[in-house]
Order: sequence, then structure tokens, then C-alpha cells
Amino acid sequence: MNRSAIITGATRGIGKGIFDRLSGNGCHVATIYHEDESAAQGLREKAKRLGIQCLVERVDIRNLSALTEFVGSVHHTFGRIDYLINNVGIDSAGLVADLSFEEWKQSQDIILNGPFVLSKAVLPYMRQQKFGRIINIGASSKDYYKGAPELAAFGIHKAALMVLTNSI
Repeated sequence: MNRSAIITGATRGIGKGIFDRLSGNGCHVATIYHEDESAAQGLREKAKRLGIQCLVERVDIRNLSALTEFVGSVHHTFGRIDYLINNVGIDSAGLVADLSFEEWKQSQDIILNGPFVLSKAVLPYMRQQKFGRIINIGASSKDYYKGAPELAAFGIHKAALMVLTNSI
């Protein structure tokens, strides 16, 4: 049985490493990207060389309704969804007093709301097939969860993502 995965932010960094590992093991992979078409094309080409199916779509993770549509496309293409890896993130720094609501909301949408919507969208498929794993990439230091003057949005949203993960 071929497994399939959704990885957010697979065009670079940790997400690309996860893409390389899963695709190298024969897992079909779907991902969304925000801007880097060249990197997205590189993923498509690698998947073709490996002989796996790959679905790469340009979707802004803040477009929450598009995320649900993307999950439907992934299931239609692969016939199953075994793994969801919520990896995409944003480096948002600034003092609370200087943070605009738009910056706060952007951090919340990228770090917390996107993973929430994606998790909710994959759960029915995972329940139906009686298998699935959701992995949410957290922060590299628990110090963020204690509160840091310039990392309020990042730390709060990563802490909330940890609670969401435990709740699922």
C-alpha cells in the first residue's frame, strides 16, 4: 500500500527535508507553496524521477477556504491521506506595543489557523481509513512558551498549536 502525505512549506528548510525523506521512501506527497515557483517545480521534477505522485499547488495558507479545497484535491488524486505535516511558519518578532493587528493575525493564520483547518479537513479521511498521523512542527525552544518580549505572536501561537496538537 502506498502512503501519501501533505506537507506544508515543503519548498525549503525543514519541509524540504521532510519531502526528501518521505518521497525517497516512496510516499506520494502533496504540498502548498506561497511564492517560489522554481522550488515548486524542483519538487515536481524530483517526484517524477522517483516515480511517485506529487501534487504541488500555489496556495496561501492564510486562504483558509482554499486549504479545505486542497485537501479534497489531494484525496481525489491519491485516494487517501496518511500524514499531515503542518510545517509552514513565519518569523514574527516585535514588542506587543509595536505589533499591528495585521501582523498578529498573519502569525495566527499561518502558525495556528492553517493547521487547524487542515487537520479538520484530513480527519474524516483518516478516520474512514482507520489510519493517519498529524504532525505539527512546534518551536525549537520551550522558552518561547514562557513568554518573551519580542516574540509574543510567535510564542503564543506556537503554544496554542501545541495545545491543539494535544487536543486532536
